[in-house]
Amino acid sequence: MAESRKVKGYCHDNCRLYDPSGELIGLCNMNKLDWYKRKGLGEMIDDKTMKLNFIPNYRKEKTVIDEFRESAGKIGRENICVGCGSSDELSSATLVPKQVKRCYPTDLKRHRSDLIVVLCRECLDDHLYFQDLLKDEILADYGYTKQDIHDKEKLSLKQASRTLLRRSQRADKLRLKGIEEIIKKFFNGIEPSKEELEKNAEIDTYKLYDGKILFEYIIDDIIKKNQFVDFENRCLIHFYKNMEPQFVPTDLHPRFKIIIDLIENEKEMEKEMKEEIA
Repeated sequence: MAESRKVKGYCHDNCRLYDPSGELIGLCNMNKLDWYKRKGLGEMIDDKTMKLNFIPNYRKEKTVIDEFRESAGKIGRENICVGCGSSDELSSATLVPKQVKRCYPTDLKRHRSDLIVVLCRECLDDHLYFQDLLKDEILADYGYTKQDIHDKEKLSLKQASRTLLRRSQRADKLRLKGIEEIIKKFFNGIEPSKEELEKNAEIDTYKLYDGKILFEYIIDDIIKKNQFVDFENRCLIHFYKNMEPQFVPTDLHPRFKIIIDLIENEKEMEKEMKEEIA
């Protein structure tokens, strides 16, 4: 099943951060700005602007990529869908499937704005459909399917318990419908207590592979083989080939821009070959 996301009116707050000398460092969202404020790490200039009272570590020893990202990050992103340019019902979405990214090691879970895009409701639905296909491909590379992610019996028990909890809050006529079958199948014909249902409704249903859930096991193997960069490139290529976005952000990681250029060149070559055949 595709991962759902909350749709809202905008995604980029474009709040401004300045260093102690008054130089613009870059832009961030409101949540990040509030975090700095709660930690006492800066002084608010206005509702969306803060002057930090420390120098961020990455500014002490900049790499070429740091300088590129910092420069691009000062421009800000428009609150429009990267797919079609719509400004209605926008939501952020990751290029790496969320179910997979949750399994990243902690040091790789850092916020990466160049791995996040803004999509309207229609484009988001398309994106989640294509991400479902990508997850199928990733699992197939290791000889698995989605059915190998969860323990079927535990998952069925969890769903049955949640069903009974929901129906216990409804009218009697609705509660009676199908309830006997559920009790007979999952609870040996004995009506479970509310406490038992609440416990079963929260059980962990994941299968373990070498002590890890499936996507965690796969990501761990990818990292051990030094293929992590290739994996993220794969996610990017999958997005751009299938979604064909028309409004690409300017602050993408340099290697991503190279990949996009290669995709565009490949499309041009295919077009020229078709024209020559015709």
